[in-house]
Amino acid sequence: MTARRLIEDENNLTSPNNHRVKTQSVYPNAKCGLKRIKRLPGGYSLGVRKDGKMALKRWWNTLDHLVEVPWRYEDQVEQFQELFFDACRIRMRSDVPMGTSLSGGLDSSSVLCAVAEVRKRQTSGERLASDWQNAFIASYPGTQQDETEYALEAARATGVRPFVFEMQPHKVIEHLDEILFQYEEISDIHIGPWEMYRQERAHGIVVSLDGHAGDEALAGYWNHIRDAAVRDALWPIPHPVRFWALHRILREMYRPEAQDSAPTARMLLKQHLIEPLWKPLSGMVHRVKTRLLGSSRPPDRRRGWLHVVPRAPVFPAVDNDAFRLRKRSALFRALYQDFHAVALPTNLRDFDRLSMAHGVEVRAPFCDWRLVTFAFSLPTSSLVGNGFTKRILRDAMKGILPDRIRTRRVKLGFANPTGEWLTG
Repeated sequence: MTARRLIEDENNLTSPNNHRVKTQSVYPNAKCGLKRIKRLPGGYSLGVRKDGKMALKRWWNTLDHLVEVPWRYEDQVEQFQELFFDACRIRMRSDVPMGTSLSGGLDSSSVLCAVAEVRKRQTSGERLASDWQNAFIASYPGTQQDETEYALEAARATGVRPFVFEMQPHKVIEHLDEILFQYEEISDIHIGPWEMYRQERAHGIVVSLDGHAGDEALAGYWNHIRDAAVRDALWPIPHPVRFWALHRILREMYRPEAQDSAPTARMLLKQHLIEPLWKPLSGMVHRVKTRLLGSSRPPDRRRGWLHVVPRAPVFPAVDNDAFRLRKRSALFRALYQDFHAVALPTNLRDFDRLSMAHGVEVRAPFCDWRLVTFAFSLPTSSLVGNGFTKRILRDAMKGILPDRIRTRRVKLGFANPTGEWLTG
C-alpha cells in the first residue's frame, strides 16, 4: 500500500476484524489508583446494555493493518516522510493558537521542523492554524537533562518564537499538592511538562503538537537495542558484523560521563548467546541429578508478604496476540509491547492529565495510525542501522532538521531530574 493510499484512507478508518473479548480476561488486571475503577484497554470499546451487562469489543489491532513497504530503503524513506508530513498537516487544523512542546530531542524537533515545512508548502484553501510559531522549552540549568541549546537551535532553524522557562527544585514543593490532585495516579511526578503546559496556556496556547510515540514506534530506547535488537543479532544464528554494529550504537546512546553504565560486549554475549545455550543444558543436568540423588534443597521456611511472588501484569492487546507475535523478531515484539501496553500508554495517560490540568489539547503526529502501521511494517534495518537508532526518521528529516540534532546519538530520555534535585 502506498503512502498516498494511506493518506487518502485517513478519513475512512475501518477494522474488518472486530471480535468480542471476554470481560473477565481484561478487567481483573486493569487496575488504577481509584477504588472499584478499572481501565479500558486501548483498542477496545465498552458496551453497556439496559440490563446493566457489559461487553468489551476489540475494534483495533495493529497486526491487521500492516502494509507492504517498498523494497528499496530510499523509497521507504520517501514514503515515511510523506506520511509524517501529512500526519503533522492534519493536526494543524485549528482555529486557535497552537504551539510545540520542544525538548531539543529528535522527536519533538522533527515535529517542529516538519510543521514549518508543511506551512512552507501550504496550498491555498487549507484550514491550518495561522498562529503556530510558538515553541515552549523547559530548561533544567545545572543538570545533565538540560537540552536547551538543542531546542533553541531547532527554534532558530524554523523561525518560531522560543519561550524558555527555568525549572527549579522549589517548583516541585510549591505545586506538589496541586499536581498530585490533578494527576490522580501513583507515579513519577513530572513537574516539567505540568509547568510547560501551564506556561502555554498563560500565553494563550490551547493546542500543543508533541513528539510522543517516536521512541516506541521507531526503536529509540536503550532496551530496544540492548534486550531486543542484539538478541536478534545473536540468536539463534549469530551475525557478528550486525552484533558489533549494534554494540557501538548502544554505547553511543550513553553520555560520555555515563559510559561505565553501558553494557559491555561480554555482558551482551553472556545475556543473549551463552545463557540461552546453557539454560536448557543446565535444566537437563538438574533434572537428572534430582532423579538420581533426590532433592538436596532445604525446605523453604520463609514467611511474610515480602516473599509472595508478584503476579505478572496482563496486557490484553499483547496477550491476545501472543501467538501471532511469536513469529516476529525480538525487536518487533519489544516495540509492539512498549507501544501498545507499557511505555506509550503510560506516557499518553500522564501527559493527557498534565496538559488537561491547564486545558491544553495535545496532538501527537507519531501516533497517526497510518504512520504507525507503516513503521511496524518496516524491516529492522530501517529502524536501527547505519550507526543510528530511529534511522528512517533521521534520513527522512535530512535537509529539514539541523544536522546537529538529526545525527545526535546520545539518548537522554524524558527530562525529569527529580533525583538530582533531591540528592542536591
